[in-house]
Amino acid sequence: MAKKIKVEFPKKASECLKRNKIEHVLVEYHHEDGGDPHKKDDAFLVVQNKDLYNAKALILAGNISINRIKNVRHYEMIALKHQHYQPTFDCTCRHCGKTFKSVVKEAVWCSKKCHKDFRDAKKVKTV
Repeated sequence: MAKKIKVEFPKKASECLKRNKIEHVLVEYHHEDGGDPHKKDDAFLVVQNKDLYNAKALILAGNISINRIKNVRHYEMIALKHQHYQPTFDCTCRHCGKTFKSVVKEAVWCSKKCHKDFRDAKKVKTV
């Protein structure tokens, strides 16, 4: 499950979350042909439940008011259709010491081959 956060300035709130590496989706709907020119375009943020507490704190710290928080389903489909931000982290491989980028913050292996080589070397040492 995920949460839909309606805020006063969604692009500014999205930038706050990007700076602090929180995964989110910025959903924007623009009213084109026949839309009411006085009506604002719809825009909101979608964050996963595990990141909601941190996202709320960062948005409020950026002096942006939260209008409404509501449940939303199918986070993956929303992410495919709209502007999705997924942070990447610098990690170090336990076996070869190479620095690599990963979307998982706690990643420790740069490849499956390195993981296998590390396990094999560990088996040889203990026997």
